[in-house]
Amino acid sequence: MLSAAFLVALAVFAVRTDRIDWRPVTAWVTFARTATQSTAPVPAVSVPPGRESVLPVPRRGETVFNRARTLATSGHLHDALTLLESIRQTDPQKADADSLRGEIQRQLLALTSLPPAAPPAAEKADRRLP
Repeated sequence: MLSAAFLVALAVFAVRTDRIDWRPVTAWVTFARTATQSTAPVPAVSVPPGRESVLPVPRRGETVFNRARTLATSGHLHDALTLLESIRQTDPQKADADSLRGEIQRQLLALTSLPPAAPPAAEKADRRLP
């Protein structure tokens, strides 16, 4: 405590009298400040403010087409055809949807074009002839 009071009294005395040349002291204080700061130049970064990379949101036609393709590959052909009907004429996926629709219809026709099974002999005997 006594040393702090002595330092304050010494500082007051030094400020009041013109016996001390303050230029070297201020130069030393300035040097001490700059020595603690980084001397490397800070590179300028040109990042536009408020710009974030935003991913595009998938459109309705894209999601419907992808869902219909998934249904078609898993064997749900009728459900896929129903979904493909909801794709609009103005959607960019309309051409792909039409080709997938044609492919599904060919698969359905291949499944139904089998000849019907012949009725059993017992049913033939029970029928009336016109």
